[in-house]
Amino acid sequence: KVNWLRTREIVLNRDCEFSVGLSTAFNDVPKSLDILKRERNLTRRSATYVSNEDERNVFGQRLDPLWPNGKPVTVAKLADLTSLLHLIPGDAKQFYMNLNADRNASDCIDGFGGCVDFDVDQEEDEC
Repeated sequence: KVNWLRTREIVLNRDCEFSVGLSTAFNDVPKSLDILKRERNLTRRSATYVSNEDERNVFGQRLDPLWPNGKPVTVAKLADLTSLLHLIPGDAKQFYMNLNADRNASDCIDGFGGCVDFDVDQEEDEC
């Protein structure tokens, strides 16, 4: 457990990327704190790569992707995203170029679909 109010110095080392050095005085030798995420059984897990199989195994159940080929977006949303492609970094463009549009698709945003599910405030114009 770390007492952040007493911590005077935090030391980061590139060679130990999953460890942080903490000291309570500037002339003390920092104590190493392991910051690698651990599972409940306290075994180390790779923080740089988690396989798709591990991601799908939640609470002992294997969850299959809901949309293995991607969820279609509305035609208007695809047109909007396509118009913004010049702002998207090159390494992420392929994701947006592979999106599919469907005329029957609807946005999954509460309150912005066909019917409003909240009270709309009516404000009078003040001049």
